[in-house]
Amino acid sequence: MAQNTKRKRLTIDNIRAVHKCTELTNRGLSKQKVAAISVLAQHREFDDIIDQVYSCTKKRPCNNKWCPTCSDPRNRRSRRHLKSDRRLTQNACNGTSTALGALSSNYQVRGGQRMVEPFVGLPLILLHCVTINLLLVALDGSLNGELEKLRARLRRALNRLSPGNIARGKFDMVLKTIDGLTFDIPEEELDRSALKAHIAEQRCGMLHIHFVLFDPWMSSEDIRKVLIAEFPGKKRVCVRAPYEDIKHDDGTVTHGVQGFLEYASLEKVEIDFGMDSAQAVVEFARLDQTWSRRNTSFSSGKRPDDINTIVDADRVKELEAQRFRKRIRKNWKTMTYAEQFIHIWLTDAKGCLETVRARNFARIMDTFPDVLISYMSNSSPPPGVVTPMNKGANWIVTSGLYGRLVSQPSD
Repeated sequence: MAQNTKRKRLTIDNIRAVHKCTELTNRGLSKQKVAAISVLAQHREFDDIIDQVYSCTKKRPCNNKWCPTCSDPRNRRSRRHLKSDRRLTQNACNGTSTALGALSSNYQVRGGQRMVEPFVGLPLILLHCVTINLLLVALDGSLNGELEKLRARLRRALNRLSPGNIARGKFDMVLKTIDGLTFDIPEEELDRSALKAHIAEQRCGMLHIHFVLFDPWMSSEDIRKVLIAEFPGKKRVCVRAPYEDIKHDDGTVTHGVQGFLEYASLEKVEIDFGMDSAQAVVEFARLDQTWSRRNTSFSSGKRPDDINTIVDADRVKELEAQRFRKRIRKNWKTMTYAEQFIHIWLTDAKGCLETVRARNFARIMDTFPDVLISYMSNSSPPPGVVTPMNKGANWIVTSGLYGRLVSQPSD
């Protein structure tokens, strides 16, 4: 009888374990954190975390990464706003505050507010959102022990960029398995203790960093090359453009440079290891105790009092034109003929008209290209030809000729 009771209890425990792992992987963020806290509560070494989360109130938020309320961006009690008398500056970094005009009480928003300060007012084309996968650390290793080495490597890479560059960001850690990596790190950089004879299912901590970089001269492609030279490996370095700020009807502001820095301050706890998720929560918490929030910040460079001393207007226009051309080339095959013709016309109208004349799409084009080419070449039109120049370049579209051109098959 006692043996049957024991088997029954084991079955119930297994069911509870399955349910707990399901909550850790398949529910929303808040429910995941509730499940994670219930796992940590079974270990006395995490009593400080449990006490902070259980003491969290609306007036005194705990700002703990394990808190279901404070860590969930959807449940934030303090959001960033733009005052009613202010407007967002297009194509530039905007600084926002809370409704009361002070730093946010939420650690994620407050981290974004503090780090965005040196970038406010700078053109977005000179700002870059960077993510670098840095290092693998064994579960029994020390995160704090690796940070100084990584900071030295990051500053060494930034020293190869343009003078006056500025960087602000945060280090972060996530659990990964060796076979679950989506990027490559050279063999000589791998932490041997993290691999343990290259066991594919072995979990380890993956240190990475998110930061915003200002460079007054170099393009994103040039910056990526410099960072890859210091941190080689496929899909290890990501450099992308920041989003524009978006103001919503209720006055809240999202996206933008500050939005990326808030994302860098999330301190995410990503646990998705199936039936091993409960054990992974404990492993993550133990490794996470080897550093503090203060140690995760990264800062380099200083903003001058006058930003005009580091921003070249001509270089800004040149970089914007480069990015525009790159976007056009990337999306060229998805454009309609009408959209393609507009870009061809604005880029090289003279060459476009020469192509049209060579293809003999319509009789009217026998005289019109000569007239317009002569006009753009600052030469006199052929004698006896009436010019439609007073109607502007839109004449080719409004006259109905544009539809006939794009409908013809190419050679």
